[in-house]
Amino acid sequence: MRIQRVKTESSARGTDYVATVNGKRFVVLALEGTRGELYLPGSNDRKARVSFDKSLSDEGNAEHFLTDYLQQK
Repeated sequence: MRIQRVKTESSARGTDYVATVNGKRFVVLALEGTRGELYLPGSNDRKARVSFDKSLSDEGNAEHFLTDYLQQK
């Protein structure tokens, strides 16, 4: 349960969100429009389908995410 810093890259399908895990490039999220697939390290190549929800997004507070990220150990 950690917040990860990722980079975005254009791909043939849309946008990939890429993290470095144990020194290796790892696509965490692959988006095509408002839908995508979420991949988690150690999940044995299983993916979860995700989609954007404006009302849930509006409930979040970017400042709280930043504070949580900065306070991680």
